[in-house]
Amino acid sequence: MASKVLFLVAAVLCIGTAQCISLDYTLVRKELVEVSNSTTQVIPGFNFGDQSYFRNILQDIHTREVVGASIGICVESVAANPVTFDYELWCSFTFIFADGTVALQGKFVNTPGDVAIVGGTGAYTGATGIGHFNTIAANLATGEFTFGYNLQFYVLPKITLPDLSLGNGVPPVNGVCTPGSAYPNQCFNADGSASICCSGQCSAQPGSSPACA
Repeated sequence: MASKVLFLVAAVLCIGTAQCISLDYTLVRKELVEVSNSTTQVIPGFNFGDQSYFRNILQDIHTREVVGASIGICVESVAANPVTFDYELWCSFTFIFADGTVALQGKFVNTPGDVAIVGGTGAYTGATGIGHFNTIAANLATGEFTFGYNLQFYVLPKITLPDLSLGNGVPPVNGVCTPGSAYPNQCFNADGSASICCSGQCSAQPGSSPACA
């Protein structure tokens, strides 16, 4: 399997001396192949400061099924050596899947190596961990590359936040509105799953997002 959920890890975050929040982390592993060519990326050169942009294909390493895309930017932090093909890049990119995104960042000095997993959304909310990469195939002249990515990271339960609009209240703090504040009145959406703090009355006909009158 290219994606595995292994186990849950419980942690507690304490703010100040009074309030603690329980954090339930799930360990996830993904084994992927990133495929790039002249149609999926722009590489202007291999000199210091040159920037490449890409939207590459992500595949399951075992089935070679397309499972998403890799979108990002890399900067040549050291010019590529034309004889040895050694290089150094700094890259910031995101793996996009149907159920969420995973953000990665770090330095590429030849391969193999590791980059940091610094965040995520959807099923990968709060992702933190390591992405180990290695070169499977490369053609520096044409810019065609195939990389393997072995990911191991922890995620939090999915977080869903309400939409905001100017002059329409503020988000509640820890799920409640503060009495005596400028926005004391808590108003919910139609199914009661989200709320907003209003200065006055709630909307008479709440929709999918909470709203003030």
